[in-house]
Amino acid sequence: MNDSLWESIKNFLSEKLYITVTPSSTRNKIQNFSLRRFIPVVIVFVLIVVIGILSSNYIYYRSQYIQTKNSFKEYKSNIKIDELQKENKNLKKNLLILSQNTEELRQAMNNLKNTNQEIRHILGEDTNNNNADQTIKNEVHITSILDYNYNILNQGIPMGGSDLNLYYYDTDKVINRINDTVENVEKNIKEQQLVQNKLRDDAIEYKDLQRSIPTRWPLVNDKESYISSNFGWRTDPISSQQEYHEGLDIAVWYNTPVITTADGRITFAGWENGYGWSVEVDHGNGYKTFYAHLNEIKVSKGDKVSEGATIALTGNSGRSTGPHLHYEVRVNGVPKNPRNYIGR
Repeated sequence: MNDSLWESIKNFLSEKLYITVTPSSTRNKIQNFSLRRFIPVVIVFVLIVVIGILSSNYIYYRSQYIQTKNSFKEYKSNIKIDELQKENKNLKKNLLILSQNTEELRQAMNNLKNTNQEIRHILGEDTNNNNADQTIKNEVHITSILDYNYNILNQGIPMGGSDLNLYYYDTDKVINRINDTVENVEKNIKEQQLVQNKLRDDAIEYKDLQRSIPTRWPLVNDKESYISSNFGWRTDPISSQQEYHEGLDIAVWYNTPVITTADGRITFAGWENGYGWSVEVDHGNGYKTFYAHLNEIKVSKGDKVSEGATIALTGNSGRSTGPHLHYEVRVNGVPKNPRNYIGR
């Protein structure tokens, strides 16, 4: 009986089905199609399987969605909204304060940079040479997580509307760490400011001292002049006695311009016994220069003069055996060898 049933099913499925398509117009031909009976059976079976799978997936994911939704409602009901809003507001205040402190640190760093540039300028260094100041950039920039939100925070603390999305993580730890960093930086900046202020004062004093040191040759006509008598003990050309010569005698022809060897103020301009027409210049910091045996004086007592300014013309006045310039350098009233300053 089973064989006959299987045979019947096999014959049933293997039978051909004929489909006739009759056109509405007589101009088209009637078309006939044939297919085995098992093909539509297979199609129906596949559809039933697909629908079954989709239905089971829908039921599963819907149950998961309902479960998640219920869990979220339970979690939300346990959250203390008021406390969270208060904490969020306090965090925003702290971030605003930190952002403002960051800007103050940036300004302080820029002030340090400007002071550094000022010191270098005082010392005559090239302030355009970035290689000498690589640690301080042209624009000082302190980077922190606040940079991402500073424009928002700087407008004030939002009190309504949508939530403010701040790009920070583990906020309490981050704020504490930034506070510690800000305190350390502020402390270091104050120490650096004190050091730089001292350096600036020292640089000004050093520059002023450098300007006071007479290092220039005292005559315009350099080629036709020469040192005829050195500093120290010598035989006086008039008395033939040993005497201590407190300067240099520079042999040069009449009316050669005499120039100051550093910036200063004229403290004497007139006749000095033994030295004839003479000029004394006070350069500050204990440095003075003295020019004697002049033919003509071009300045007056109290005049301010710059390095290289003409103050007189050479001559042969006073106790002298020929046209020359007697030139002295005095430090705190003590004559020093001018060769140590003019490099000759």
